[in-house]
Amino acid sequence: MMRYNKEFIMGFSQHVNNGDIMWKIALSMTATFPLGIIKSIEIAKKYNFEGLEIIVEPPNVILEALDNSLRQKIRKLSEDYDLTLFVHAPFYNVNIASLNRDIRHVSEKLLLKTIVFASDIGAKIVVVHPGLRFFPGEKFPQLVYSAFTETMFTCVEVAKDLDIQIALENRANTIDIGKTPEELLKLLELINFPKNVGIAFDTAQAQLVMNPVEFYKKIARYVIHAHIRDSPKNVDYMLAVGDGEIDFQSLLKEFAKNHYSGALVLEVGNMEHALISRERLLQIIRNLNIS
Repeated sequence: MMRYNKEFIMGFSQHVNNGDIMWKIALSMTATFPLGIIKSIEIAKKYNFEGLEIIVEPPNVILEALDNSLRQKIRKLSEDYDLTLFVHAPFYNVNIASLNRDIRHVSEKLLLKTIVFASDIGAKIVVVHPGLRFFPGEKFPQLVYSAFTETMFTCVEVAKDLDIQIALENRANTIDIGKTPEELLKLLELINFPKNVGIAFDTAQAQLVMNPVEFYKKIARYVIHAHIRDSPKNVDYMLAVGDGEIDFQSLLKEFAKNHYSGALVLEVGNMEHALISRERLLQIIRNLNIS
């Protein structure tokens, strides 16, 4: 088992700061799975992360089991710890762009419940997968876009009323929509570029499509959230930063050039990878030359 000194565990400083660059480094519950929300918050605090992204997926997170008292406990704990919360909406067996109206309505209902949950616990961003293009959606892409638009118009209005931002995440599987920078921008255009909708940029998913730095440049204006992990080319592994082939130095330089102000959420496979990733990110950021 790897041994860590105090400086390594605490992340050197509580906030990434290099001149005008200030990013929070947050933990995803991918690193704490299968623990629940309260335990994950405690771990994020213990290791001095500044945020936690809650993944709303059974069996460890079931919205119906989180009554108002539990939601208020989560909110108070995060406030006491000065921990920023983010929420990742359900994605297994969920398709907000389904051509099957029943499936789409269930998916929409889950997303709306997630938005309300985020509001209840004080989170401000909900990450959403844009949807899946199964056959016959491949043959009727405009119908898929119409289904996506119908779902999103409803969810965007509810999110707006609750002061929640929706972050559409780039995906790279064969049946995903939102795979390319151009398609992500098209999705935003379809819903008229609402002020409370942006993009969650996933580094490893981007690399499956093209150079992540070039991918980011095309959507930088709309990126409000970032999932950080490393991976070899053509494979999506939840590796620590520096253990794959993503050029994080160039990528973070582009983040800074484009005034990215969101969090860096470490969506890695375990706590060891999270701690290693934070150390390496801090080293890169301190040495960034933006000129």
